[in-house]
Amino acid sequence: MDIDLHALWDGAVENNPLLEEFSDGETSAYGVYMLRTIALLRGLEVKASALVNLSPKDFERDWQTAVEATEQALTRIKTVNADGFGVISLGWQPYSTLVPVMAAALASAAKAQKPHLAYADIKCWYWSSVFLERYAGSVDSTTYRDAMDLLGRQADSSKRPAIFDEAVKEVLDNSSFGLRWVARNNSVYKGVMNLVAMNGARDFENNDGISFHELEDHHIFPRAFLRDRYGIKDEAVNTILNRTLITSKANRRISRKNPSQYLKDTIPGEHREAILRSHLIGPEAQAAMERDDYEAFLVAREKEIVSVIRKYLEPAR
Repeated sequence: MDIDLHALWDGAVENNPLLEEFSDGETSAYGVYMLRTIALLRGLEVKASALVNLSPKDFERDWQTAVEATEQALTRIKTVNADGFGVISLGWQPYSTLVPVMAAALASAAKAQKPHLAYADIKCWYWSSVFLERYAGSVDSTTYRDAMDLLGRQADSSKRPAIFDEAVKEVLDNSSFGLRWVARNNSVYKGVMNLVAMNGARDFENNDGISFHELEDHHIFPRAFLRDRYGIKDEAVNTILNRTLITSKANRRISRKNPSQYLKDTIPGEHREAILRSHLIGPEAQAAMERDDYEAFLVAREKEIVSVIRKYLEPAR
């Protein structure tokens, strides 16, 4: 049987808007992800040699299953609520390479021995992968191992995915786990921004949901203020602890002001606490902003964000 992959792909993007959106500019990558998902659903490895030798038997049926499951995965990735993953735009997706694993797990989750556990496992696996930077670099063996672990757990709930033990060791029970020096656009950086979006982040100036606006990755303590007042620069300024998402307009208004000033001038007083909390800036961090104490702010906000990360990883125990 001849299989026209081009025709199958064209049909997939035509009928699945998120697949079309996420694959824009990455058509070849997402085409491979379809094949990887098929391989995983068949219990096969995802190395290139395995993909080129996929059996044509029931291929079109399995392709359709993979496409539908991938659209489900992308829907969850883009959804901004407690059951989604907060990727408000493509630039904030931590990894695209983990999509086949999620798709394969979602394809059969509803028929799992314990469906509620299957969906909880997918969420815990996802956040563990993001904050352990599990899908950086070559991922063939990780993809296969994680998918087999999740699918195996669906069939037998007594089985435990290996990544859960790693999450417990490296994050949940690791008192040294922190974010202070996360200052580049890696999966951890993006994952924190996803959590901010999922927390209902509202714009500093207009108290409106950030998803409705053109956004900028903003310094909470402005770069110019830290340089001029304290001589602080580079990674100490750009740490994820000092970043959040607000509109470009609000960013321009506060770009050189000290926090204690723009808290009064820019953020509406009657909504100030709620707006800051929506950005994972708790009472201690707010108090530090009010007195322009950068070090105290970093300590307080790190505590706040790490507690949220651990909440999402807690099912790994």
